[in-house]
Amino acid sequence: MLLISLFAIVLVASETHGAVIPVLGSQVSSSSVFTFGSTNYGPQLAVDGGLGTNFITDMTTFATATTDTAPYMDIDLGSNFLLRSVTITNRGDCCSERLRNIRIEVHDNNPTLGGTPQVCTTIGSPAPAAGSTTTFSCSGTPIGRYIRLNKFTKADANDILQLVEVVLDGVQLQCPCNHFQLDENCFYFSGFQTTYAQAKEYCNIIGSDLAMIRTQAQSDFVNGVLGANAQNGQEYWIGVTNLLDRVQWRYLLGDVVPLNSFTFPLVSGTGTCSSSTLTTHPENCAALGKNDAGQWVWDGEQCDSEEYFLCLGILPIPT
Repeated sequence: MLLISLFAIVLVASETHGAVIPVLGSQVSSSSVFTFGSTNYGPQLAVDGGLGTNFITDMTTFATATTDTAPYMDIDLGSNFLLRSVTITNRGDCCSERLRNIRIEVHDNNPTLGGTPQVCTTIGSPAPAAGSTTTFSCSGTPIGRYIRLNKFTKADANDILQLVEVVLDGVQLQCPCNHFQLDENCFYFSGFQTTYAQAKEYCNIIGSDLAMIRTQAQSDFVNGVLGANAQNGQEYWIGVTNLLDRVQWRYLLGDVVPLNSFTFPLVSGTGTCSSSTLTTHPENCAALGKNDAGQWVWDGEQCDSEEYFLCLGILPIPT
């Protein structure tokens, strides 16, 4: 999220209060599972709605294995949420002190793949009282698809990650009407044609900017939408020009467009500096268009040409 926010304007939504986020057993996983006899105390028990706090008789407590040196529980929400708070019910019959040294993290991507989390809050020591239900409010505005309860310190082998129930409260984030969503990205594909400058102004008015496509995933997504919806001959302005020096293609923020598979062949071309006052101008603005092979590629066009355009913002963040 942090990386993308450097390159796209943030859309802002009006204030929205959180609500309980429904979570099914199929959406949770853990680093390990505690077993007692033939019974597995898996993470699905932490979202089954059961609040019985007796480990054996109630059979609704999740726990990790004693051999697990870095225990965690992950929740895949399926889409991006602004997490407001986390409510946890602690075991009541014994061992309530285990609900300590837990960091509640929010991740953009699957945390098993790495990455830097946003921290909602930390449950320190001492742990909440035995059998209690405690709500932990998040600091800041942690936004992501994945929630991880990460026990970052163990006092001994028996200091496992263990809890009866976890309830998440938050706001689902969705792109504005008429936008296409890819993770935290909100793409707008225009239905009309205009000049490059007018396209940029329109994008700014709706809270975004001409699309500065920076990743293969973004490029693949855009090409897929265009392939399903664009008509033959349509070209789309994107947030790239060589107007600064008429030679080097740059994103609207000024950084140079790299040479890679999805920006080719644009970066191999150069503009031509001209002081001409004629109606014909060099092709200093970039657009997405189809080549003879039917592939969407980046190409230079005259900035005063009228083309369709592509805007990119990020998910609206409730104030």
